[in-house]
Amino acid sequence: MYKNKEYGWWSEVVRRALGEHTFERFISMKKHEWDDYRIQVTPYEIEKFLPVM
Repeated sequence: MYKNKEYGWWSEVVRRALGEHTFERFISMKKHEWDDYRIQVTPYEIEKFLPVM
């Protein structure tokens, strides 16, 4: 079920514009996109943390 606090104030506008199904799919895709981004190892992290290991 939809939780306004989870998505922010803008979500009701987006939900109405896209429709329920498309909105839920959009949110799901954005969560997966964030997870893909979040697990990437950056050159900075390699340079900073690899020598410690």
